[in-house]
Amino acid sequence: MPINADVTTTLDGALDNAFYEVRPLGAEFQSGAELELNLQRYLDVPGDSFEIFPGTIVAPGRYEWSRVEVQLESSPARSFQVELGASAGDYYTGRATELAYGVAARVAPHLIAEVEGELQWVRLPTGRFDARTARLRLDYATSPRLNTTVFLQYDNESERLAVNARLHWIPRPGSDVYLVWNSAWPTDLAGGVPWRRPLRGALVGKVVWYVRP
Repeated sequence: MPINADVTTTLDGALDNAFYEVRPLGAEFQSGAELELNLQRYLDVPGDSFEIFPGTIVAPGRYEWSRVEVQLESSPARSFQVELGASAGDYYTGRATELAYGVAARVAPHLIAEVEGELQWVRLPTGRFDARTARLRLDYATSPRLNTTVFLQYDNESERLAVNARLHWIPRPGSDVYLVWNSAWPTDLAGGVPWRRPLRGALVGKVVWYVRP
């Protein structure tokens, strides 16, 4: 029965936070798929109040809570892979239910698409909130020396959609050329997403050239 523990202390040796996990049930199938049931125990000792989500405050103190988690992962050998996780239980002074998902697919011989996300429904005496995060990643390899990666992320805590795109070219062994584009847009405006007016944007190039002596 696997047991995991992660304890963090402050510089003066006081307990800051801790996480303990016991897996009473786990199964690995011949296909490579895995299923596990985890019992979790959390401890957090914030010295100051903090905003856990816009409008919801957690006061300083000592908090302990327990949760139950179920995880399922399909065979990584398949061209279509699914990961699912769900947990429920206490959360600080209230309750929370969480759902995590991930899907990876080899759409074409040189194209891999991945979708991931987390959903969290939290109910505390100081407030209620639903947190959502979604990510999309595309990897396309035109050749062994030229590939493109696009990464998109959205979360309703910051209310932003962020994009990172990278072109990587290897003109010859030991040399690399990168072209990277970053941008972000607000998603909470009444008029919709202002695609022509991003919050930030940058296009950066980098060249690493190997010179033989």
